[in-house]
Amino acid sequence: MRDEKNLNGLLKMLPDFREDLHLVVAGRAGAKGHCTIDNYRALSRSLEISDSVTFIDGYILDSDIPDLFHLCDWVALPYRRHFTSQSGVLNVAAQYNRPVLVSSAPTFVETLDQCDIGVVTDADETARLKIGVEEIMNRVADGYEHTFEAYITQFGWAENAARTLDVYSSLCGTTSVGSLSSTNPESPSN
Repeated sequence: MRDEKNLNGLLKMLPDFREDLHLVVAGRAGAKGHCTIDNYRALSRSLEISDSVTFIDGYILDSDIPDLFHLCDWVALPYRRHFTSQSGVLNVAAQYNRPVLVSSAPTFVETLDQCDIGVVTDADETARLKIGVEEIMNRVADGYEHTFEAYITQFGWAENAARTLDVYSSLCGTTSVGSLSSTNPESPSN
């Protein structure tokens, strides 16, 4: 849990949903310079939503990951707008066919423009984050068909491995791993 993942913002809009939504926050908190789990718990108490939030503080074992995704209806990634990396959680959520609520961070917008696996919202503004939560909750309640298969085909592990292999082969001057190109004059001869 890092500050740019905007858990504070998500918690601050949760009082409007305390009767309809239970938030599970899983992962290690308190990286140097970031809020600690105690900060988040104190915020939950001050917002009077402690009964609507469960914190699982610490490293999540691989064996526990399926249970967390099977128990949830959707996954929130309300990262701040300036977040520039991709999220591994997004990929795992798609693998488990769980729709996502994501912020308007550029990597999320680009991904969801190509595959409809959830809702994009401006998570830096509480009012807009609230609208996004309402939309994802309505989609789930209405049985909305998200395009998880398209996402997995385009961004899944098999596609990423194939792309990585292609780049590696290209950099090595090979057409496939293990075979050297005869057009590369610096290739060692056997």
